[in-house]
Amino acid sequence: MELSDVVLALVSIISTGLMAVMKSITKDVKELEDRMTSCQTSLPKDFVMKDDYKDDIKEIKTMLGKLFDKVEGKQE
Repeated sequence: MELSDVVLALVSIISTGLMAVMKSITKDVKELEDRMTSCQTSLPKDFVMKDDYKDDIKEIKTMLGKLFDKVEGKQE
């Protein structure tokens, strides 16, 4: 067996292994892209925007303040 045969055998073995690794990486990247897409589509459904939350809290505090003023006014 010549040296070139050994080198060709090693190159083919290494390239086969690299192809398997690249295929695995490509599959993982595709899965990550799918997860990111699903997260982006479900995000507005599952979570409240910070500005909306602030507006709601402000409204609740205003209502509680009015109720507190009514309760304080009736005690006097």
